[in-house]
Amino acid sequence: MSDQSGSFTKFRSHLFVEAFLVIALVVYMVLAKSYVVGADFAFTAIGAGLMALVTYWTLTTVRDGIEIIANRANVNPS
Repeated sequence: MSDQSGSFTKFRSHLFVEAFLVIALVVYMVLAKSYVVGADFAFTAIGAGLMALVTYWTLTTVRDGIEIIANRANVNPS
């Protein structure tokens, strides 16, 4: 049972990081409204990196959630 508790704690911390990254991406998008894509290379590179990080972290968080669901469904009934 402690393994399931640890998995849930890990999942919850991943959700907090996910929320922070999504908020950072929204802030970036609001700031990017006034920029033309490619006009400022550093700004564009930061945005591309942030989007890649959010995508990676989202997939990792989803994987952790699926692992928790699989562990709960795989409880031995005997």
